[in-house]
Amino acid sequence: MKKYIINGLLVCAAVAPFSLANAACSFESKKGVDNFTYAVSDEDCKLIKFDGESVVTIRLKYPSMKLVGYKDRAADVVTLKVSPINAPPFDIDRAYLEAVVVSSLDGVDLLEGKNSVYRVLGRDGTNAYISDGQAIYIGRRAYENKLLAHYTFSHEISDIKKIDEFVSDFLDRFLVD
Repeated sequence: MKKYIINGLLVCAAVAPFSLANAACSFESKKGVDNFTYAVSDEDCKLIKFDGESVVTIRLKYPSMKLVGYKDRAADVVTLKVSPINAPPFDIDRAYLEAVVVSSLDGVDLLEGKNSVYRVLGRDGTNAYISDGQAIYIGRRAYENKLLAHYTFSHEISDIKKIDEFVSDFLDRFLVD
C-alpha cells in the first residue's frame, strides 16, 4: 500500500498506477519523480492516459479543447503527449541547427535539412517544429522549459500555427504547476 500526501491529506492507495487528487487530475510516476496535475473534471480525467513512468496522453477536439477517448478518430482530434524535460535547459532548436530556411509565410518558416520541417515561433518565444507525415502533422515543442509536448493532427486541420497556439493554450489553461 502506497501513501501520498495530497493537499495536506494522507491518501492510501493499493498499488495504483496513478493517484487522483480531489479537485484536480493528478498522476505520479512509479518512481515518484514526475508529477502531472490537470484542472479537469473527474470524467475528463478518465480520458487522460498515463504510462506510469513519464508520458501523459491527451486527446482533444479542436478548437473546443473537449477531451475525447481513444476511439474518437475524427479529423478534428489533436493527440497530445506530454513528458518532463529531465535535464533543463532543453534546446529544442539543436536538432535543426544545420537546416536552412527556404521560405516563410505568416510566421511559419519551411526549413530544409535532413528532412523538411515547419518552424513556428510560439507566443512564449519558443520554437515549435512540425513535420508533414503522410496523413498527419507531427509537432513538438518545449513548454515552460520543463515539459516536452509532442502532438499529432490531421492534414484536414491545415493551420499549423493555430494548432501550436491551441496546444500552448490547452497547457496554459489546464496544466496545474
